[in-house]
Amino acid sequence: MGVKPEIKSEVNEKVRNLADEWKGKVGSDGENPLEAFGFLLLAGTYGLGDEFSVEKLFILLPLLQCISKLLNCVECSVSAIEFLLNVKMLISSQVIGW
Repeated sequence: MGVKPEIKSEVNEKVRNLADEWKGKVGSDGENPLEAFGFLLLAGTYGLGDEFSVEKLFILLPLLQCISKLLNCVECSVSAIEFLLNVKMLISSQVIGW
């Protein structure tokens, strides 16, 4: 069971207006997948899924593949950096221990 904060009606209205405006700027051409990600994150965070047609939201999902690939690259980069830091610490400890 999660805790759902109370959101005032004027905030909800501002968020709905922002989402409407934002949705108009988000294209399905794949030009800016971060826009689609941000819009879907806003809509999901404030429970605005019912405000938009399923078809319009579904069109944006393929754009998230780019975001997923980017996150995978970031994860790989972080893992590589952690590995190199561990190697550096190991080398440092071996050199100091000699």
